[in-house]
Amino acid sequence: MGGSPLINAAILAGEFPIGYTGGGAVISSRLSGSDLIAIASPLPVLTIDGWSRPEIKSIADVRGKRIGVTRFGASSYFSALSMLESGGVKPNEVVFIQNGGVGESYAALAGGRVDVCMIGYPFGLNAKNAGFNLLFRPLADRIRPVSDRGHRGAGGLAQRRPESQGRGGFFTRAQ
Repeated sequence: MGGSPLINAAILAGEFPIGYTGGGAVISSRLSGSDLIAIASPLPVLTIDGWSRPEIKSIADVRGKRIGVTRFGASSYFSALSMLESGGVKPNEVVFIQNGGVGESYAALAGGRVDVCMIGYPFGLNAKNAGFNLLFRPLADRIRPVSDRGHRGAGGLAQRRPESQGRGGFFTRAQ
């Protein structure tokens, strides 16, 4: 299932008790009133790079261009916003294209549907081997710490399924 917002929606609908998603989507969900919670995060920074067509040499060159992300609100979208901010480009100066998944984002770049795509390993290796330009790599010292990947669960799940509490620490009540 591609994109943190879709995974989070499935968790909230009760399709999955827990998921591995991006932190930004959890924050957005909480701000919208959900009881989704983050219970673990192996990395405190974004790990999604920006890859561009070879003729795009700087972040400033993306003005007026199409940037492929998996979904609005997903880690790839937040990484794109970080990339733009680091280059002094405003989000309204580009066009975001939602591709559905990381593989689809790479395919959009390879097929010419987007000018830049936000992807991580192993698709970044494919982009490198195909001659695309590594335009942006978020580094811990350049961006604010954000949970890029982590396990998520609906806080209400522990209330609906008390047996899930205290078993491996996967579930907890929303505070």
